[in-house]
Amino acid sequence: MVLAWILGLALGLSPADLRAGGKETLSASELQALKQQIKREVLAELCQQLGDAAAEVNQAHERLKQEIKREVLEELRRELLESPKPAPGVAPAPPSGPSRPSESVAAPAPRPPTPAPAAAKPAAAKAVPGQVTVEPPVEFGDAEGRILWKGKPLPGCRVRLVRLESSGFLLLRSVKHGVEFETVTDEQGRYRFRHIPTGDYKLKWLTPGSNGWVRRLRDGPDVTVTAGKTARLKDVEAGIAPVAVGRGS
Repeated sequence: MVLAWILGLALGLSPADLRAGGKETLSASELQALKQQIKREVLAELCQQLGDAAAEVNQAHERLKQEIKREVLEELRRELLESPKPAPGVAPAPPSGPSRPSESVAAPAPRPPTPAPAAAKPAAAKAVPGQVTVEPPVEFGDAEGRILWKGKPLPGCRVRLVRLESSGFLLLRSVKHGVEFETVTDEQGRYRFRHIPTGDYKLKWLTPGSNGWVRRLRDGPDVTVTAGKTARLKDVEAGIAPVAVGRGS
């Protein structure tokens, strides 16, 4: 009963009001509901007080910011007013310090332009009266073949084609060795010369481990290269064919 009166006073009810209600005691559920209501009211009041305090803090913070801003602006204004200003038309004085005599540095004399090297002029051909010299165009072709050793392909064999150049007339004509081209046989013992000048060639080969180049016994050409075609040489049996041996290259 005492607890009911205390709760009634908390809710603003007098004992007469409680008796008028016909109840002097509260059940457990009513007591729990009353506690929850009191708790909500207390929390609401605390929240209201905290909100008011936060608003006051924000207002104080804003006032402090405005005051600091005014003080900074006032200080800047005083500094601007107190700083000396140069008189109009007067140049500022140069910085003080020991003066040094001006040193004159002579500019380097301009170099004379280097004359461009004269372009090499081709030697003029001597004109022969009544004769017109026409050089034939250079044409190219290919040549290929195989090197064998006892019937099997010989890889890694060095192969050369030596161009034959003839001079003289009829029976007095002689054959000279000219430009040479070299390659190496592949795993199938094949070799190929690409884009070499047309003409007659002599074939030579140097087997792996040997010291001398070898060729066929005959003096004539082994192959004739024609323009735009691939000349096929006969297979060379390096182990048994009759050959001529020459040391060095």
